[in-house]
Amino acid sequence: MVTLQWLKGWLFTDDILDKAKALAVTDDIILIKGKSANLNEIMAKGICNFSNRNLQGLTLINCDRIYREYLEHYIFGEFGEIQKSDKGTIFINNIETMPLYLQKYLLDFIKYGKVRFGNVKPIKSDVRFIFSTTIDLMEMVRKGLFLEELYYRITENVIEIPELHYNKDVLYSMITSGFEFYKKRYEK
Repeated sequence: MVTLQWLKGWLFTDDILDKAKALAVTDDIILIKGKSANLNEIMAKGICNFSNRNLQGLTLINCDRIYREYLEHYIFGEFGEIQKSDKGTIFINNIETMPLYLQKYLLDFIKYGKVRFGNVKPIKSDVRFIFSTTIDLMEMVRKGLFLEELYYRITENVIEIPELHYNKDVLYSMITSGFEFYKKRYEK
């Protein structure tokens, strides 16, 4: 289980973890910006596990790995992840790859706390969102590929994760901890 305490000192700096802890205890939407989708996901797991919603779990949605027509049903359908994740947290990885028409559904859900899908009655759910991106979303807004209102709603609380090659101490810690793990595992 990934915890923010476990990440301390070897993967993320104290200032990033302090911000993550401060945001984790709220129900606010969080955007994690970093070049590594894997590090973004690790941070989201740590935030969820530190939050008061940790017992409800974290639902991972990778927008870039799900067929777009299926993505609509998967997230917003009558038995979709929004309904199943009531009182929990949904982590949407690579939000920039979500189609515009689904961004509109997402925006409506964020604004009103419910979503209408097909001829079914509106689905209400108490979900906390954590998003991640590996690119500049404002550039996507300028190009008309990302909804401006959604951008402003999800960028109120941003955690920026610097690239590893800018933080040599973190990179060194990751490499040495990997060596230690495999050294013990294979007894070499």
